Amino acid sequence: MSYRNIFISLLLLNHIHAQSVFNAYGLGLSKSAHHTATSGAGSIGLVPTFHPGVSLDNPATWPGLKFTYISGSYNSRSVGLEDRNNITYGNGLDKIQFVIPIQDRYAIGFSLKLENNHNSYFKTDSSTFDFQGKNLITNKEFRSGGGLLAGSFGVSFPMNEKMGLGFSVDRLFGSSRDEHSLVLNDIHYRLFNVRTYSGTVMNLNFAGNFYNDNNLIVLAFARISMTGKPVSGTLYQFDLFEDRNDNYTYDTDDYPANVNVDTIEVSDIYAPNSFSFGLNAGFRNDLNIFGEFQIWNDEASSANYESIYTDQIGSKTHFGGGIVKFGN
Repeated sequence: MSYRNIFISLLLLNHIHAQSVFNAYGLGLSKSAHHTATSGAGSIGLVPTFHPGVSLDNPATWPGLKFTYISGSYNSRSVGLEDRNNITYGNGLDKIQFVIPIQDRYAIGFSLKLENNHNSYFKTDSSTFDFQGKNLITNKEFRSGGGLLAGSFGVSFPMNEKMGLGFSVDRLFGSSRDEHSLVLNDIHYRLFNVRTYSGTVMNLNFAGNFYNDNNLIVLAFARISMTGKPVSGTLYQFDLFEDRNDNYTYDTDDYPANVNVDTIEVSDIYAPNSFSFGLNAGFRNDLNIFGEFQIWNDEASSANYESIYTDQIGSKTHFGGGIVKFGN
């Protein structure tokens, strides 16, 4: 009889130093894990959750795979405000990955993953007022979308029979848009910004077998992530216009006939650095107990990257633990 992976989350605690769940630069929430098995266990991707001894989010563990793997993960989320009934739902492909183990000692892998997500939509309550004998109904809308993608290349190699390292480089790219609209009798007057992004992040992963007998295996894992090139980008600021055909962008049908667009080159938008550590205890019945810790910081210092959302997620701390039962 075979079993699918079973995940039971024991502890998942995050502390985020911020005033909002939205990042001021239009980037959104950062992600520490991208594989379904990792997220299902409440892990940040260090400890084994996909296969005994293997996490697809940790290149140092890839040599433990017996076969080449192609995997994909799908993500769905909702975001809401406590004092309002507005809830934003979003979904899409989270990660596509291709990993090739070589002789149980080495491995290489490629992936395309969603680094940040900033899809949201909120609106205020409507109000009515009289203007020269006409009743006007108005409200405000806040909308954003896009974020950062990462194209990643990783390799893993042994240090000795019980320890290994994994190194990966993430090429960050993407675009986002945030919009503030005044709605007057169902006509939208839009003010929005469009951004593009480019940068790199480097990751060094460690995996080691520190105790092994017939009844218990103790594994340790660590990761250091450093910004190679802080994310830079271009900001396009559009003047206010009347969106007469309500297609969310400026075109020849809108008013006025010409809209000014300011183009600003901005550097040091996003510079994530983190340290992570994890332990995993594996028992004879394929039951694994794990614990993880992570400190994450955004060292970016750009001060002129305007956004509708005025807060930035500067740092966060993660404590997590759980139980994973692998199938035969």
